[in-house]
Amino acid sequence: MDHNFLTGNIASLSSLTSLSILNLSCNNLSGFIPTELGNNISSLTQLDLSYIDLQGEIPRNGIFLNASAVSFFFLKDPDLYGSAYINKKKRIDPVYR
Repeated sequence: MDHNFLTGNIASLSSLTSLSILNLSCNNLSGFIPTELGNNISSLTQLDLSYIDLQGEIPRNGIFLNASAVSFFFLKDPDLYGSAYINKKKRIDPVYR
């Protein structure tokens, strides 16, 4: 779903319980990271949230426990906080790049 001119907040993904790869990079999405990405989608193995304007705390469960499976790369300083962001200083590279 990358580069699709999506706008607004990241919608609820709780019904996508079998989702294994999600790339939302390079869209006009903003807001908070939905908690279900960490809570309800245990099959998620790769997540790319690069170049979107996110804010709030990075979840501390689910895919966010595996820093090599999540990508956050920013054009400007984001309004994100949490152990993954602090430990990796603006960039967490996914294994599939």
